[in-house]
Amino acid sequence: MRWILALLMLVLMETPAWGSPLGVELQTGDVILLSLDCYECRMIEDETQTRFSHSGLVIVDSREQVFVAEALGDVHHVPLADFIARSSPGRPPVVMRLRELQSLQPTPSELKRRQQDLIRRYVNHFVGLPFDSDYRWNNFTSDGVELLYCSEFIVKLLNEILEKPIQAKPMSFKRNWEYWQKHFPQGVPEGLPGYSPADFYQSPLMIRL
Repeated sequence: MRWILALLMLVLMETPAWGSPLGVELQTGDVILLSLDCYECRMIEDETQTRFSHSGLVIVDSREQVFVAEALGDVHHVPLADFIARSSPGRPPVVMRLRELQSLQPTPSELKRRQQDLIRRYVNHFVGLPFDSDYRWNNFTSDGVELLYCSEFIVKLLNEILEKPIQAKPMSFKRNWEYWQKHFPQGVPEGLPGYSPADFYQSPLMIRL
């Protein structure tokens, strides 16, 4: 397992550049919000009254190749172009950046240190964790492996390098209650702590690029 993680780190740090089709200069730690084209995605977007149903975390390697880490199926990363290609027609991706990381621009050495720490923590502690289809914060398998959904994964990884952590908030599923009752046979996580892609967009901790 250790050699696999070492190889993954090497890939992240040494592969050639892909370029960015979003028209903004991305950096490690940025969050990309998407509208995915599926029925459940429409329900998520209606519930939050936004056009966002998925989120991914930008990772830029030392040669400017841009990946997006995501919890979808499991925690993994894909090239930026592959990630944004899933965006619903007419609903372009939106890029958000934490104000705390933006404030480090005048001190590039500290910003780089935190970004490298984020990549290390991603590779060593998050890659391969299974997806949480129950949308429950701090949800674990019987073997003690944490399950993560997209925005939960991003919050928990970012919080490992932030001085001002992002806080989970009570979730609401009331607009489409009957659908969610069928979707969550073990019980709708109404009022339980969580974080949605829309919460990134609405957070005062973040700015839109």
